[in-house]
Amino acid sequence: MCRQLTFAQILNNVCGIPLFQLPSPCIKGDMIFFQIAKEVYLVGLKECKSHLHRRILLTKENKPLTHLDLCAKLVVSWKNLGQWKAIPLGKGFYEFVFLL
Repeated sequence: MCRQLTFAQILNNVCGIPLFQLPSPCIKGDMIFFQIAKEVYLVGLKECKSHLHRRILLTKENKPLTHLDLCAKLVVSWKNLGQWKAIPLGKGFYEFVFLL
């Protein structure tokens, strides 16, 4: 039996749930909204306090940074931030998690 799924997990077809079971969208003006459970919203809101998603862009003359190279450069600048980790998401995108 599956626990309550997030919208992203449903999109990934977790536990074999078909796409027709997605929450129904609500159209307001020119925007589309999906209703989510308050508990899911609060968990995501809490996560926003310690997670940062960014893309690292370099000029064409710079060679691409490896994950280890990026972390080595950031350790120098972010030494006063305490513990953190960088998770590569691909195509230059990273999730930075700051451990509070």
